[in-house]
Amino acid sequence: MDWYNMSRADISRGPNSILFGLGSPAGLINNTLKVPNMSKDAYSAELQAGSYGSLRQVLDIDQTILPGQLGVRIVV
Repeated sequence: MDWYNMSRADISRGPNSILFGLGSPAGLINNTLKVPNMSKDAYSAELQAGSYGSLRQVLDIDQTILPGQLGVRIVV
């Protein structure tokens, strides 16, 4: 899984996973994507360098267009 565009991950294990949708006794993972926050603007940039020359960039822009009504979120 890549976590750059997810805000939350819920893990239901055991028999209770059947109560939350199509699950199995082994468990269920429910992912929630990032959504716009229409009360304030937020911006973040992340740069990660790893071994063997790996490089990763993440840009997260959360912009309010009409306060309380319309917002845009771009995660690249």
